Amino acid sequence: MNFLAVDKADIASIAGQKEAVKLMSVYVSQAKPFSVSSRNWLCHRVITQRRSGRRKPLQTCVYTSATTREMRWQEIADQPSNNPLPPRSGHCLARMPVGGNTQAFIFGGYTEDEAKQRAATNDAWIFSLQQGSWSRPNMGSSQIPRAPKGDGGEILNDIWRLDLKTWTWTETSVQGEVGISLQPISRFQAAAVQNMVYIHTHRSLNDILVLDVANPDSPKLKQVPVTGNQGATPSARGLHTVTAVGNKLYLFGGASQKGQMQNDLWVLDLSTMQWTQLHPKGEAPHIRCSHTAVLMGQDIVCFGGSYYREDGSGLQPLDDTLVYSTIEDEWQKPDISGSVPRARNAAVACLLEQNKMLLHGGWEPFRNTYSDSLILHS
Repeated sequence: MNFLAVDKADIASIAGQKEAVKLMSVYVSQAKPFSVSSRNWLCHRVITQRRSGRRKPLQTCVYTSATTREMRWQEIADQPSNNPLPPRSGHCLARMPVGGNTQAFIFGGYTEDEAKQRAATNDAWIFSLQQGSWSRPNMGSSQIPRAPKGDGGEILNDIWRLDLKTWTWTETSVQGEVGISLQPISRFQAAAVQNMVYIHTHRSLNDILVLDVANPDSPKLKQVPVTGNQGATPSARGLHTVTAVGNKLYLFGGASQKGQMQNDLWVLDLSTMQWTQLHPKGEAPHIRCSHTAVLMGQDIVCFGGSYYREDGSGLQPLDDTLVYSTIEDEWQKPDISGSVPRARNAAVACLLEQNKMLLHGGWEPFRNTYSDSLILHS
């Protein structure tokens, strides 16, 4: 029985596919094709064998072609209300672990009124997937985190804890190591792994901040040294994304304080605290900052963001949906259908269910602030 191993270049050439081929090898027999299991493949085209530099047809054929991942955007219709959710950007969003009712919680951000005046806010809202609508929780008369005041807001360093049973806020006092304190920061990124919150800021070159919240009444702050696999670590930046995948943190994009945009991808191994720059297969994304990134399964799904136009006319928002496969180390462009969100940056997103991602709000720079909510189905 003769077998043939087909490399990726052969398949891409024969099938006329531009996408990177997902299957490393395909085997066929003289008698008949046998089953090759892969969610990325369908029968399509004849494959031939190389002999002495020439191709020779096999007596039997295998037909293959790469399939494209499909995703669908669904816009959540606004519910009539006497107290509608104001447009906002730069807020925070998190899924709430509340029984069988899938909910998400947003707080703060910059709102915009009918006169296009933007202002920082400290209000909170809850999204119910089952009802498909937003509502304001009853926060009672308890103290709440303050909203920044003044032109452009104010950079803060306070930490608050919200009790989801009583809907009360509590400001927590952070215990830092000797000489370590939490400086006022903005445009940073944080990712939680078990009881540890990893905070990456524009100051995080040879270290990273780690907040231990095992004791929520007295969280502890550490400054942990990091190294680079080949000596290099991510350059100073903000408005990037940091996504936790198991015991690793994936950092993508962002901008330096001088406005230089990035599209590089790094991974931090938390067991060694070592950064490695990745060079994934597939087409590299456009440079960007202020995008969203959410883990869906083992894939990091990114949306939107913005970059500076080459003609110097300001920020150009993006409306693309990108997927980075942590298994295949590859950037992928899914086949998108449905109500594609308008281009924006400074939106927020979180995972609602295994195959549903919620996107809310955002900003078309100096034009519009959005209040829409959309769900991405994968």
